[in-house]
Amino acid sequence: MAAALIAELLLGLDSGTQAIMTAPQRSQFFTWSETYVLKEKNQTALTETSESARTLAWGLLMSAYLHPLYPQDKLNQLSNEVLAFLHNFDTVFMDGETAAIARVFYVLAARKRMSAGDLLSQIKKVTEKLNGERDEQKAPTVFRSDAWYRVLSILAYTLQDADHYRQVRKYINAVLTDYYQKDLAFAFKTDFPVQK
Repeated sequence: MAAALIAELLLGLDSGTQAIMTAPQRSQFFTWSETYVLKEKNQTALTETSESARTLAWGLLMSAYLHPLYPQDKLNQLSNEVLAFLHNFDTVFMDGETAAIARVFYVLAARKRMSAGDLLSQIKKVTEKLNGERDEQKAPTVFRSDAWYRVLSILAYTLQDADHYRQVRKYINAVLTDYYQKDLAFAFKTDFPVQK
């Protein structure tokens, strides 16, 4: 966990005005950040107030994604990273983990590292895959799906004033409304008006 924090700091420093890494070193850090999200299974934290190892993995990956030299084609694999991460576990997800995933999507949008169309495509891919797998008789599929809906709920709130991402918000609001009305069987009136 400490190594992830140090790696995140080093990637941040390297993305500044003066690079501190060679191209092979930077590439290795990018690979580590991608691998860490896929392989970390530890939900424990160093202290009661710190983030879990799985949450820190998302912070490290976000640092790689924000690096100006991170390849755009790899950035567009975010949905695959999310799906692989969610499929690594058969238990309930911690709030910090879902917030960390949402933070990655939000920061990529806020810093314009991902276009509205690409962001929408990534969100749709995850939503459609998890909805297709959801089976109320299989708890892990419900845990994954519910974790993703928590991510979408955070994004509905954080993107509510982002005019450039209007179509993304519209899609998220429709998905959440459908989820709360149909899957949870009660009427849900969205607090996040869809702007046309």
